[in-house]
Amino acid sequence: MVLTELDHLLTARTGARAAGNALDFVAGRAEARRFEIPDTAPHLRAAMAVMRGYADTDGGAGVGLADAMNVALAAAFRTTFLFATDGHFRMMRPLTGEPAFRLLPDAL
Repeated sequence: MVLTELDHLLTARTGARAAGNALDFVAGRAEARRFEIPDTAPHLRAAMAVMRGYADTDGGAGVGLADAMNVALAAAFRTTFLFATDGHFRMMRPLTGEPAFRLLPDAL
């Protein structure tokens, strides 16, 4: 997903605030149908909310769009199963109200 790379590059080069502003711009244009991103805007907004909620974690680096999008999509698909080796998911909570994610392959 190009947006995850945009988020990563902007966060690394200009900081989390600039990356958030860029994502807000893209999401706003998608919502206004100025950018064509099929069925992404609601998930992107949910992911951005996750990013804001975890902004102070990981030594202040927070979580990136890729991890946050996985949380948002898990909620959309009503699942707590994620395939990940990323330690972020051990501290993050599902948006569905469940106490924790079940991480694969560890949960097998």
